[in-house]
Amino acid sequence: MPQDDVFAPSWAPRMLSVLRIMTALLFLAHGTQKLLGFPASADAAGAVFRDIVTTPTFAPEELERLRKQSIDGLRVELRQPGPLASAALRRVAFGDGGYGAPARGTPASLAAVTREEIAALHAARWRPENAALIITGGMSPEEGFAYAERLLGDWARPSSPLPASVQAEAPSPARTTVRPQGCNLQTPPPSR
Repeated sequence: MPQDDVFAPSWAPRMLSVLRIMTALLFLAHGTQKLLGFPASADAAGAVFRDIVTTPTFAPEELERLRKQSIDGLRVELRQPGPLASAALRRVAFGDGGYGAPARGTPASLAAVTREEIAALHAARWRPENAALIITGGMSPEEGFAYAERLLGDWARPSSPLPASVQAEAPSPARTTVRPQGCNLQTPPPSR
């Protein structure tokens, strides 16, 4: 995928797959940690969080494990009528744009994602000026600000500008009939 086209609307399904895998690599691959005794464990958990956010490795073996899990999950989901109907409805309502793309990607788009695409998206979008750290409970506002400063205070803003956000194109109005294969839907004759 050319670098200039990374955020183009036509890449929506692929980019959603990149985001899904990147998010999983950043957080799920490192294990879900319950911060028992917070704020006592805040510094230890914060060190892990800082490492994940600022210097992710996107390990190839983790990428492949998450890719397989994601594809398997999608294949199971796409055998269920509810998720299948939702996907068809989104496509009908929003067309080929970003809102019409499957939120979790597709098996094909997940299979096509590269480590380089994930790293490029992280470098372009995971930046201090495009982030928010939300701290709840267990700390006063002053303690929270001091903690954030200790945790991410030296996270440097890149010299390159933040890429512009891509706006999804509005779908063109159309009338579409969705008819599942194999269903014999009878329509009543028009009234006279």
